[in-house]
Amino acid sequence: MDARNRDTCQLFKNLKILQSKLQYIFPRLLFVAKNKDLYEWNFEIHNINTRFSSDLLNPTANLTTFQKGPFYFGIEIFNHLPISIKNRSHDINQFRCFKKFPP
Repeated sequence: MDARNRDTCQLFKNLKILQSKLQYIFPRLLFVAKNKDLYEWNFEIHNINTRFSSDLLNPTANLTTFQKGPFYFGIEIFNHLPISIKNRSHDINQFRCFKKFPP
């Protein structure tokens, strides 16, 4: 295929292929969604309703190896998702489908 650099995003959409960044990030999000019992939520620590209560508790880690692993990195990515997507993470099939999420 003959394509310029700026055309690649549209080609990925037409071919229904995830971009390279998303191919790295999406499996880590699925790991978090499937293994929620391994994580603690901020609302479990205290009963105060804050804007971060729907986030996962981010453990302190000094080792770069641990920070780049799926457990820690998945928490950071998951906490940056909008609340509407976090709420859909209970159903893995809905979580996998990008088209069902509102813009």
